[in-house]
Amino acid sequence: MNLVLAAKAHAMLHGQVYVGCENVAEVALPIMRHRMIPNFTAQSEGISSDDITRRLLKEVRPSKGE
Repeated sequence: MNLVLAAKAHAMLHGQVYVGCENVAEVALPIMRHRMIPNFTAQSEGISSDDITRRLLKEVRPSKGE
């Protein structure tokens, strides 16, 4: 499923008429889990795709409009 479509569905299910960064963050882990494959170095250090996604979500900041 597309990340944007999942975020839209999440927003709608929670009574929102717009999609915010929090909606994307809520659906990011299950969607990105199987799309991001850590390389050998990351795997040997115990870094999972969930760890990478969490770090990305932490680093990306919402725009001032939100």
